[in-house]
Amino acid sequence: MRNWDGYSNQKGLIEDVNIAGYNEINVDFYMMAADLESGEYCRFVVSDDDSTEIIKTISNGDSCEYSDPDDSDTVWDSGNCHFSINVSDIPGIDMSDNELTFRIGGYIPGSGDYCKFDDIKITGINTGVGNVTDQDTENTTYTDVTSTAYGNITSITVKVEVDSYNPEGSVWKVTDDPDLELFMYDGSSWVSMGTFDLPGTYTGFGLQETNYNFTITTTNPAIISAWESTSNRDLRIRGVKMDGVSSPTKIDEINYTNLWVIVETESIVDPFNFGLEDYWFVDSDKNCPPDPCSPAGLSQDFTSPTNSPVTANLTFKHSGSADYFGSGAVGFCNLTHPGGETQVWFENWTSDPHGGTPVTETIDIKNYITSDNFTYTIECGAVVTESGGRTIIAFDEIDIEIEYTGAGAGDDGWDYGYGNDAYGRTDPGMASTSASYENEKLKVEVGGYSGSWRTDSAAWGVQIYISQSVYDDIDDGATATVSFDWTAQDRNYDTEEPCWVKSRFYKLGDADLDDNYLGSNIDGGDHSDNTDEIMFIEAGGGGWDTESGTFTENIASYITGPGWYYLDFGAKFRGSSTSDEGILAWFDNVMIEIAESDHYIRKHFSVSSPGEITGANMRIFSDDGADVYLNGHLIYSDPGPHSAYYWNNETSVPTEYFVEYDNVVAVKLYGDDSFTRFDMELEVLTEETREGHILVMSDGEANEQGGCGCSGRTDKECAIDWGQYACGAGISVYAVGFGTVGDGLDEDTLKAIACNESMYYSASDAEALQDIYYDIAREIVDLSYTTQKINITEGSIPTDNILHYDSYIDVTYIPEVHSLPYGAITISLYSDTFGECGSEPLDICTGASLFSPPFSEKGGWFKIPDNAEILSARVTSYSSDYWTDEMYACSTECSNETNWHKFYDINTYSSDYSELGDAYTVNIPVEYLAAGEINYIRTGAAVGPDAGDKRGGSPDNRVIYEFAFTGITRYSQPFEKCVGSNNTIFNSYGGNVTVAIGENASDQFDPANDSVDFSLWRLLDDLNFENDPYDNLSFETKTEIVTNTSHPLHSDMISDGNTTNPIDIQITSNTPNVYFGMVHGENIRSLWGPSKFEVIVWM
Repeated sequence: MRNWDGYSNQKGLIEDVNIAGYNEINVDFYMMAADLESGEYCRFVVSDDDSTEIIKTISNGDSCEYSDPDDSDTVWDSGNCHFSINVSDIPGIDMSDNELTFRIGGYIPGSGDYCKFDDIKITGINTGVGNVTDQDTENTTYTDVTSTAYGNITSITVKVEVDSYNPEGSVWKVTDDPDLELFMYDGSSWVSMGTFDLPGTYTGFGLQETNYNFTITTTNPAIISAWESTSNRDLRIRGVKMDGVSSPTKIDEINYTNLWVIVETESIVDPFNFGLEDYWFVDSDKNCPPDPCSPAGLSQDFTSPTNSPVTANLTFKHSGSADYFGSGAVGFCNLTHPGGETQVWFENWTSDPHGGTPVTETIDIKNYITSDNFTYTIECGAVVTESGGRTIIAFDEIDIEIEYTGAGAGDDGWDYGYGNDAYGRTDPGMASTSASYENEKLKVEVGGYSGSWRTDSAAWGVQIYISQSVYDDIDDGATATVSFDWTAQDRNYDTEEPCWVKSRFYKLGDADLDDNYLGSNIDGGDHSDNTDEIMFIEAGGGGWDTESGTFTENIASYITGPGWYYLDFGAKFRGSSTSDEGILAWFDNVMIEIAESDHYIRKHFSVSSPGEITGANMRIFSDDGADVYLNGHLIYSDPGPHSAYYWNNETSVPTEYFVEYDNVVAVKLYGDDSFTRFDMELEVLTEETREGHILVMSDGEANEQGGCGCSGRTDKECAIDWGQYACGAGISVYAVGFGTVGDGLDEDTLKAIACNESMYYSASDAEALQDIYYDIAREIVDLSYTTQKINITEGSIPTDNILHYDSYIDVTYIPEVHSLPYGAITISLYSDTFGECGSEPLDICTGASLFSPPFSEKGGWFKIPDNAEILSARVTSYSSDYWTDEMYACSTECSNETNWHKFYDINTYSSDYSELGDAYTVNIPVEYLAAGEINYIRTGAAVGPDAGDKRGGSPDNRVIYEFAFTGITRYSQPFEKCVGSNNTIFNSYGGNVTVAIGENASDQFDPANDSVDFSLWRLLDDLNFENDPYDNLSFETKTEIVTNTSHPLHSDMISDGNTTNPIDIQITSNTPNVYFGMVHGENIRSLWGPSKFEVIVWM
């Protein structure tokens, strides 16, 4: 940018910003210059209606001006020269103007010099309420909303859930109500998709907090094309027509939370290039180990409507590629039939036979279909290997095709021959009547016959199994909708014969199949056809070409119980004497959808004494609405529709509806879509929970004599007696002492008045007294909602209690608290999994060879620093179908079996393992562990104490241990230099953190001469305790090596924290409560003459 001299004729970027309704404007930007001469400058300015003011200027010699352009590029890339300015604080800028103009540029007439500006962000803030009319808010952008590889997208729907809506600003100003506007990215620009029309649903005034979902669907070709690339799947939402006034305060508000994007597509793109769509596959990455991997298959049940089919074939496709083929694979298909199980297909591959091209298999299974009352099972799959690389074998379109004469072996309306005396295709004079695949659609072809009128038909049948749970849903009111696409075509386009498209849904064994035809009676019963149809074309009247449509019908009334059902669809015609006449029909996208409109929920609970219930409250979370009954009484009704949030509603429950012992809450949950949710909370208040409370605030001294209405005792004794009497009556008595001990406060008396000493508090000033009252009040509120609670301690189990099915045991465990010395920190670490160990001195992973007899347990190890205090350790236990039954620990001479300590034995609790839960973690007694040593653990698993199949537990087991580390505070020896450095510290968990410390963090790391760097080295050496190659050297020896740069081990000794010798504590920039710092002292006077004194303290 050049030659900007004066503000009226600028060279540079100009941006006008509407600031109406904002009373604070902030600008955030990067700015720098290179090679400026005296008098040259770069400048960022802002103008209102009357004046222009400077936001930022960079001149020759400023910190963000560099003489070498290469230097400026380096600094620019590092992110320096970043500025944030509140423009509204600049004198001369009038925030009441509706618009501000921002300009960037400079005066740089010389050559080779320039100004740089980047990432300029201008933000407006409403710290109060302004006067705004039809204002649009900033866009909220959502990027990369889905990464799925779609092919042939047909539509995109964006759904937004609005939590609350308040148009009070627009109502006050009598303007259009506010709304949300959607923008979608078309690959080069943002395109408005319109508004969601919130005012069409929220029609009232004021705040409306009912949740609604709003959708916009687009088929815009530019959007559809752009969204087929994952990099373009971005959208924006903003508020539009937002109004606000300051007096009185009236502001439009729209709050929305969830956002969904629904992509309708014809297919999901094949991710492995196998030439298939929506396929199932066996993958060595998922089905291994072991190697070869366990067999994996996909199974499907089916039945046959006949025990003697004309044909019965299994067809399927399999595919793969050389890119995903290791050393071998085996494909198989097994059929379970009345005679047993038979492997009907098997292939052994040593190299990929597919090359990304699917192979279609057709297997004749007719001889195995011998019963019409048997559930057959076909399973197709593969065994793959992981050696030699990842192996994937894919399967698709697994179909069973059975051709038969018809259900009932008689005239079922399909496959019907002429003359009403033959069924099927038995006459050689008949033309083609068949069903087949064509272009992935089901095709029906019905031919004609010369000589006389007759009925001719053919069909496909699809088998569906209705389970008991699905039938229960249908019986409770769920819909069962069948849908499919159909296309019909006259073979000769001459309309010389009547043609039908028909469909039927039935259960095998239904007596009268004429009642099961779908559609309506379009033909009026003509041509002796008395059943319903989907399409009918009358004979005569000229030729017809093609008819098509999508058929849907609720077939729930045909479903009379669980079992196998058949959906038939096909074509029929009544031919004339002309040959090659007939009808072609295709069917596709066949679907049956079960949709529950309403759901019913019941919950039992017990009440032992309903007469003691003094109040009840219920909270409801539902999508959509719900009716709630308590013991047959309607206590809440909300038909919806709306989304769910905690809580949609809250209502009181009449106490007279509760009964003794068994109570039932019944819920009818309404649904207007396929997604429903419900939750409820019922809270009761009983006499037992309405406890009495007394608070005594005093100095403990009696002000009057003879009080309390008692004789023979002092006033203090009388007060104590009355306090304890109240405690005995179930009243909680709190005592608060106000004052100071030794100045009139008698704490002993007040502690005796309270029910126990934990209910005594003391305060010496008003602020402390206020805090005490708040804590007591909060405790009273909490106690007001407790249910029956029985405290059980060892040796004291009360018998006057009632257990119900919803009773539970609440166990409180208070672990031992360790008091740590000054400067110590607590560190929690975990070992490698037992399956990862193997580099330790004692080969515990293969420990079976170390002892006689050998042990079969899995093992692992971990090390604790020698100057640490062991606090706790535990082993995680994953044993699958087995039980973890034994655990051992050792820290000294572990090659000797006698030095191993058993610290867990499941047989202590029961010899029948099936009665016991598995131990997910087991504590290790710390006395079996040692600091400064390698600690070994081994675990065993079995199904019983005498089981021969002893296992070693899971290789995923590991040790989690905690210790107090007291060596983090370090002091350096005196050095001539105290500068510091910038270092990246790596840890053995794969992370790192950059630490900049000292007066000059850009200085070289030099622990031999710099006290700051020496202290940092010592700290890192302490934190490197597991694999430090010089851990056996004393601190004095290490110091001698570190401070001697010519020592041959100097470089290795100061390597703590680098990539080859990382520290063993996981510290990153986000680790809480961990920081690096120093305290530095110098110029301290001494009686002994000149001296240097320096202390560096690391925490």
